[in-house]
Amino acid sequence: MNFEVEEVSPVLRRISFDVPAKQINQLLNDAYRTLGKQVRLKGFRPGKVPRKVLEQMPRFRGAAQEDILRKLHDQSVQALFEESDLHILALAKSEPGKIAKGKDFNLILEVEILPEIELEGLEEIEVPFEKVEISDDNVQAMLEQEREKMSTLESVEDRAAEEGDRLQVDYSIKTDEADPQEISNFVMWLGREQLPTEVEEALTGKKVGDVVEVTVEEEADEEEGTEASTSHYKVTITEIQTKVLPEIDDEMAKDADYDDLASMKNALRENLENAESTRSEHRGHEKMLDALIEKFDPTIPPTYLENHIDQKAEGMVRQLRQMTNNQIDFDPANFRENMREEATREVQIAILIQQVHRTEEFEIADEEVDAELEKIATSQGRSVAYLKSLYGERELDALRGELKQRKAIDFLWSKVKHNEETLTKEDRDKRIEDERAAEMAAAEEEHSHDHEHTHDHNCDHDHDHGHDH
Repeated sequence: MNFEVEEVSPVLRRISFDVPAKQINQLLNDAYRTLGKQVRLKGFRPGKVPRKVLEQMPRFRGAAQEDILRKLHDQSVQALFEESDLHILALAKSEPGKIAKGKDFNLILEVEILPEIELEGLEEIEVPFEKVEISDDNVQAMLEQEREKMSTLESVEDRAAEEGDRLQVDYSIKTDEADPQEISNFVMWLGREQLPTEVEEALTGKKVGDVVEVTVEEEADEEEGTEASTSHYKVTITEIQTKVLPEIDDEMAKDADYDDLASMKNALRENLENAESTRSEHRGHEKMLDALIEKFDPTIPPTYLENHIDQKAEGMVRQLRQMTNNQIDFDPANFRENMREEATREVQIAILIQQVHRTEEFEIADEEVDAELEKIATSQGRSVAYLKSLYGERELDALRGELKQRKAIDFLWSKVKHNEETLTKEDRDKRIEDERAAEMAAAEEEHSHDHEHTHDHNCDHDHDHGHDH
């Protein structure tokens, strides 16, 4: 198929397809022949409706032209992918001409393409890299966590309940507006606020068989939209259990499948070092990608971006529907704008990664795919054989694509300059906590600003309509 390419912008190409009259005539013949076999009209034998009759009826004439336009559009797009060297990201616009017997046909497609960026000066980009040192205290903290996992529970009869105990209780709740609710065999841990603080305080110091009655006053909360309420709790303790921790020694290590305590500590240290190293690498990569976006400022194809936002919003809606068992109907449009900033960054990163693939060939061996499947299976608690049974060629191709992307990021990481900083685990954890708090504060401020803007707009809108014109 003949076509001409016109450059409109760095990311937009206008493609003109010319279809000769001879081909249009053949397509019209085929379309009306098919319609003639399918249409049932009074006065004509089935499958024998003449073409002239069909051409005179707008409904069938329109159906024939729609069928031809669809075929020409599909053929044009296929030819564009097969015969051009354009890296097409999205179809932005389609302008079909008119179909008429004996006349040439013209179709205009506007497509968005991957912009070309020369990734020069990578070695000049400086990226912070956090090197975390694991201390003996960090290992000891991990050891305590393992000890907690290996703890057992013992029932106690000779003492009162203390914070940290596991209680089994029967209780009822009565409010002024509703009938009492009865809950049996409720399991709770004192100090974890599974019941109101007043109730937990009343249970502390009580023994099996004791009954406590507590009235809880809840104030109205305008932000949460709740009204003031009074609840009456009656709680009976049916069992108290205390957590028994093993001694940190060789026996505990052997129960955890280590040779001795020293080997357990070494293994925990290695696990911590690997985890923190992976986190450092991830954070370094993210900062590098931000630096690359700032330096090269990739031009964003607008239709491609909107398509990506749509995919993210629809994916979010699918997850929410699964979580609510399709009890709530979510609209993807409600999530689109909140996803725009994140989606924009993802598109810019994808464009930069594709620039690497222009010049570098990354081969993914079957052994690498198998190793990744083993990691996924381990994280999901499944066997590799079972996971492989779920993966078809499409899923395996997607996995290979992900591995290629990682190699492209590793390639970029090998080119930029790393400014190494040594930190303790505690300092890095605090830094991450502060970063998250700052992000949440910024998001809250933006949400508040949007709310005020909407409120002001509505007030202005109402004010305008309050005047006579």
